[in-house]
Amino acid sequence: MSQNFKNLNFAKCFEMRSSTIGEPGNRTFSLDFFCLDATVKIRIEKQQLALLAREITKNQYKEIDKKTNIKHQKSPLEYEFKLVDFLISYKAENNNIEFQFLGENKEQESFVIKFEFNNLLSQKFAEKSFDLISKGRPICMLCFNPINDDGHFCIKMNGHIENVKIK
Repeated sequence: MSQNFKNLNFAKCFEMRSSTIGEPGNRTFSLDFFCLDATVKIRIEKQQLALLAREITKNQYKEIDKKTNIKHQKSPLEYEFKLVDFLISYKAENNNIEFQFLGENKEQESFVIKFEFNNLLSQKFAEKSFDLISKGRPICMLCFNPINDDGHFCIKMNGHIENVKIK
């Protein structure tokens, strides 16, 4: 990845979705953000989505505005990235969550994507993301990796059980 980062600041976005294509064990996850001046799609790993949703829920008991009057409009610019890393922080002054994503496009250019999203809508996004994740393969409670139909070799078992068949 190159060291020169291009900054994309979209201020406030009005919709955020997680989605997947494919069957469990072969799914591709993505985040879609709809902002006033752009639409952003970020390809993400299942574990990254789970971590993002968990971090968002840490702010669920902060002051939540019950009124969210944001209208969806088609954004003129479209961007697509693969997630490298992310940072989120709670903004008490406006009850938003600020998202910063480090991503890489197909040309391997690095970008920092930054925007804010309403806390209540962020919590709903996290809830829907957890639901989407849970529809796939079960997760090993020791190593947090997916369990395949033919069993699972858990690195946390230290070789004591070669191939655990869990269903």
